Order: sequence, then C-alpha cells, then structure tokens
Amino acid sequence: MKRSLLFLGILSLTSGTQVSAADLSWGDPTLDSGQFKVSGAIRSRYLHKDYVVGANEGSQNDDWRLTDIKLVLGYENPNWIAGADARCYQYDRLCDAIFLKKAWVGYKLSDQQRVTAGLQPVDFGFGEFWGSSYYETLLNTVGLEDIDNLGIKYKF
Repeated sequence: MKRSLLFLGILSLTSGTQVSAADLSWGDPTLDSGQFKVSGAIRSRYLHKDYVVGANEGSQNDDWRLTDIKLVLGYENPNWIAGADARCYQYDRLCDAIFLKKAWVGYKLSDQQRVTAGLQPVDFGFGEFWGSSYYETLLNTVGLEDIDNLGIKYKF
C-alpha cells in the first residue's frame, strides 16, 4: 500500500510538469544565408500494474519504454522556404518504424504568394490540431482535417 501511495504521489508531481523549449534556430531569415530551425519531442511511457493476483500483471510490469521521437526541421531565406517533420517509433527496438509526416520545399513569389512542392498539409477543413481527443474527431476520421498529401501548392 505504501509503495502504491508513493508511486501515485511521484506520478502526480511529475505528470503535471511540462517542460517546453522554443525552436533552436541559427541565422536570420532576412539574409541570403537564411535561418535554420530545429525542434522536436521525445516521449516515453512507464507501465506499472499492481493487481491482487500476481498472474494478472503479466511479464511487462514496471516497464519503461521510449515510445517515439519527433524531429521538426525548417529553413527560410528571402526566396526559399522548406520544412520537414519525421517521427521515429519504438516497438521492439528504437526506430522500428520511421514515418515522414511533412517534407516540402517552396519558393516565395512575393510576401503573400508562394509555391511549395512535396509532402505538405492541405488547407482544407478546420485546420491542423482541431481535434482534442486521443482518438481524434469524426472529421479527422473521414479525412476533413489534418491532411498531408504529396503535391504542388500555390498560395496567394
């Protein structure tokens, strides 16, 4: 019982703590050399089971595992822009599955107009991150928000 209360106390103190950091950036977007940005996240999970019957706990009790790594890269200068977002997931070993969410490059025609090509978000529906549940929303399920497709886009 004491072990469970200690675990709950530590969990409540650490789960409410959020550490945020701004993008790491080098350079200036107004110069020809441009600005390079790096950001991301590392997520993990800890699994603890405390059942009355020990057989119900299974073999993965008190298991800490790295769940995923997110890496976001960006570049901008007066004429060119680019962005990439990659995810690395762990199942049996680190980076068993690597997925590219976004990877695009673009040219600025003016301050408002730009042409981009690659795997990029589609400007349709409610926009990115509209759903707030773990399983997303019904609109996400039917493909009306958070869509990334391969193609060319002209923004005016």
